[in-house]
Amino acid sequence: QQTPQRGVVRHTGPADRARQLAVNLERRRWLDRNPPATRIDVNTAATFLEYWRNGSLRDKRRVVVGQPDWETPQLLSPIVQLVANPTWNVPPSIVQNEYLPALAQDPTVLARMGLRVSYNGGEVQITQPPGPGNALGRIRFNFPNRFLVYQHDTPDKYMFGQDLRAESHGCMRVQDPAKYAEVLFNI
Repeated sequence: QQTPQRGVVRHTGPADRARQLAVNLERRRWLDRNPPATRIDVNTAATFLEYWRNGSLRDKRRVVVGQPDWETPQLLSPIVQLVANPTWNVPPSIVQNEYLPALAQDPTVLARMGLRVSYNGGEVQITQPPGPGNALGRIRFNFPNRFLVYQHDTPDKYMFGQDLRAESHGCMRVQDPAKYAEVLFNI
């Protein structure tokens, strides 16, 4: 597994896309030549996922993946939980690199974004309660990993219509997550 680089990128240009494609071609070489018959393959370069059950393709949909400097990590992990109306616990890297500097500039900015700030033993914790503006949308698919990423919904549905969908901090935003959940869990 490769640790993604952490930083902030506001725009994705051709050089960033070329780098992303090169990285993902290298990742392709690492893939298991005999993958499990039931799996979810996320193609970060092409920004889509495929769900395979018993060797048959059951679902394919668009995803929004990590920005070039916040790449979606390579993972092999089972989905263990579906959370409806999740609370977003903002990862420490986003708190430190983005939200604390924004808070220093404007003490009201996080409240306007619907974020809650709390302090626990000198640590700043930022959360976003469930609701229509929640960054995770209405559904989160949890799987164990050290990167604090998951698959989830998004309130920004317009992103799925874009050709370039490398806009996240590493999580995979899934197009039509309710339908995806139905297919995954045979609902």
